[in-house]
Parts: sequence; structure tokens; C-alpha cells
Amino acid sequence: YMQNRGKNSEHSVKYSEREYSYEVLTAKPDMKVTEIDDSVTYTANSETRKQIVSQAIKNAASIGYTNENGNAVIHVKDIDTDILVGANGLKHGLDRRLNINAPIILKAGEILENAIRINEMLPRDMNISNSYALISMAKGSDHTPYPVLFVVNRFTNEVTSIDVLYSLNAKKESAPLNEAGVP
Repeated sequence: YMQNRGKNSEHSVKYSEREYSYEVLTAKPDMKVTEIDDSVTYTANSETRKQIVSQAIKNAASIGYTNENGNAVIHVKDIDTDILVGANGLKHGLDRRLNINAPIILKAGEILENAIRINEMLPRDMNISNSYALISMAKGSDHTPYPVLFVVNRFTNEVTSIDVLYSLNAKKESAPLNEAGVP
């Protein structure tokens, strides 16, 4: 659980383990799963990343709204909070695994809108802001699941990173037959 690091930190619990218990998380309403287009192959270069980020902000703004700085703002239902989706948080996920993360980034607003808060993070450095984690789901054209992690800065309410929780770029092949013939 997360504790405040104030004068009475041993007595000051900000978020309780109960908020993230199995019972609490499973009692939440079913999450809408966002469909993504994972059939496109992207060329890893700065222009492609720039276009993806620009389109992602436009797509997210159509789900929420655009603030005065040109960033998209999405209302996350689970926590009843407006979250800022800016270029920096979107770019973070495109620096690696471009073809896995790009379809997620393009639909970040819709995926984020349906996310649930699953954890709190305490920084090791007291000068770094506290964050929390949201998780959501998307599915590809062949119904491949994409669990998506959003990390949000608690003080600015801005997404700092978006990532698919596991790699789908592993070689897809049939499982070898068991020599004993047991399924």
C-alpha cells in the first residue's frame, strides 16, 4: 500500500490495500474492450512516430476534448478523473516495439477511458512525483488480447507512459507434439 511521506508517515495511509484487493477489483463493472487495427506495419522513423502521435491526440480528443495546450483530455470513468494525454506520454511507448505499441497509441483515448486503477507507485527520489497505474484492454483484428498499462503522474494527471504488458512479436508457430502423445 501507499503511505504519505509526511511528518506522521507511519500513521498516514493515503491508499489502502483494500482499494486494490481481489474483491474490490473484481466487483468493478465489466470493462469495454477497444478494437484496434494491428494489421498495419509501421516504419520506425521520426516522421512515422510524429504522425502517429498527432493522429492519436486527434483520436483521443474526439473521445474527450482538447485543452488550451493542444493536448487531449480523457475522462476516466473508473476514477472519475480527467487525464491529460500529451505528446510526451504517447511518444514514450513508440520508442520501442513500434509495431506492437502504435495501434494502441492510436486508440489511446478510447482505451484509457475504460481503464481501471490497479496500483500506486512511490518514487525512490522524493523530488519525483507519485504516479498510479491504470490497466485496460484492447483486441486485435484476430481477437488477440492487448493488456495496456497507463502510468499517470498523480500531480499533473498526465499520462507519462503507455505500454502493452507483454510482447506479441514472438514468432508464432505450432506447439511441438509431446513425444509421449499426451495432449
